[in-house]
Amino acid sequence: MSFYRLFILSFVLPILVLSCKTSSSLSQQSAPQIIDEELRIYDIKSSMEATVYLLEKHGEWQTIEKDPTIEFKRYFIWENVDLRGDGLLYTIRTGGVETMKEYYTSISLFDKNGHFPLSSGTPSATLLKEYLISELKKNRNKGKLDSYLKVKNSY
Repeated sequence: MSFYRLFILSFVLPILVLSCKTSSSLSQQSAPQIIDEELRIYDIKSSMEATVYLLEKHGEWQTIEKDPTIEFKRYFIWENVDLRGDGLLYTIRTGGVETMKEYYTSISLFDKNGHFPLSSGTPSATLLKEYLISELKKNRNKGKLDSYLKVKNSY
């Protein structure tokens, strides 16, 4: 057996097998979920999708905070955002994670009383959740490169 074949069998083949397993386990989680007051959307191209969407729709964020549990995760925060043009103002926090185990973009919003309206289970919460998901999907391929770079460079 040649060195080349031995190299392929011992090095490249295990990597291919592991990468197939990882991608299949990531793709199993595709339905959006609410976890820890975040709407997590898994069917994405970049963990920065929610942040880029807010940047392009509502301008630059007011603050950036580090997640206390995940070292590389940042939250971009906008205050007093009229999300749907209905006069209701929210504080919005976006983030996301791209690891071997998790791959999602997240968005959280809080009303003027600090409540997370997406977890109430009411029809208005469902409509708001569906609105956010559809807006992110509509704008998925519209994000400008300079917006992605601005977010990336803020880490």
